[in-house]
Amino acid sequence: MKRMNTDVYSGKSLLITFDIDDTIRLHGNSQPSERPVWIWVALLFYREPVRSGFIQLCWDLKAMGCRIGIYTTSSRSIGYIRRWMRCYGLKPELIVNSQLHASVVSQRSTSGRGPSKHPGLFGGDLHIDDSEGVAMESETYGFRSLIVDPEDSGWCGRILSTVIALSADSNSSEKALK
Repeated sequence: MKRMNTDVYSGKSLLITFDIDDTIRLHGNSQPSERPVWIWVALLFYREPVRSGFIQLCWDLKAMGCRIGIYTTSSRSIGYIRRWMRCYGLKPELIVNSQLHASVVSQRSTSGRGPSKHPGLFGGDLHIDDSEGVAMESETYGFRSLIVDPEDSGWCGRILSTVIALSADSNSSEKALK
């Protein structure tokens, strides 16, 4: 696997969260997908393919000093998501599903209904999603998001460029405070 040079990244460890449906798990058989590390387990229990490029993207982000999380409002259990990701050799540091999201957001919402996602409440620095609604919520609720189209073949490059820019902003802000 190709590794990125990590010499230029010395800021705080960013937590990058990913949505599942139509972001890292594309629906339909026409899309290229990753090959699981644990093929027989994936074939028996986790028949959800992971979008091509996702595994290398996670390794590149980790090489840059980032932490990886999964943030979905689906009803998949946290254990299921953890085991599914391990089939691909990944160990996300944070997993938020619909139940955890609802319990945390409902405690903080005064109106009774909060946003569909709020990774900032879980320490997320950047959330990757396919929904324009999440982009609007990120402006309203003050968290960073990047929207990627399921058909975008350059999605990994866009994410890496955004994270590099975000890291540079964090580094310059920290230097200004010192």
